[in-house]
Amino acid sequence: MDEAIKKRLGEINPLNSLAPQQLEELVARGQLVTARKKDRIFEEGEEDDDAVYLISGTVRTASKAGRERVIEAGADRSDYALGNLNPRPFSAFVVSKEAVILRVDRARVEALAARSQMVTGEQPAVMVTDISGESQIDGAWMFQILQSALFRDLPTEHIEQFFGVIERAEY
Repeated sequence: MDEAIKKRLGEINPLNSLAPQQLEELVARGQLVTARKKDRIFEEGEEDDDAVYLISGTVRTASKAGRERVIEAGADRSDYALGNLNPRPFSAFVVSKEAVILRVDRARVEALAARSQMVTGEQPAVMVTDISGESQIDGAWMFQILQSALFRDLPTEHIEQFFGVIERAEY
């Protein structure tokens, strides 16, 4: 694998948590594609099992609702999978002369990232406790929330901020 590609993969979340051999395996099982200007990466409404990562170049995303965004490889927005929801929330097109895109099985990425955390013994970045600080709340509800479409595309630091400001309320 090219050194520039290795460097870029080390910037992308959650690929940056994988061991080098896991990353090699993931790339070998995925598709590393060079797309040309105006090529469509995916269409709004499509459903598939791929996580799509921007390795180099620039893409434009556009939704039928009129929301547009330009994402350049190396910028903060490019450090996560593009349109990681099913169905795809927008269409994505290459706007630079060319762009390198990595398509990999989303479930495989999640499994490798989870295995990597178990092996390293990392604790989750967010710990939920009762308001009193004395007892830990059952984490099942938090896992359900994190699996919802609303949170799937959010950067980890935004999720941490969210859990930092919510409070338990009983009605």
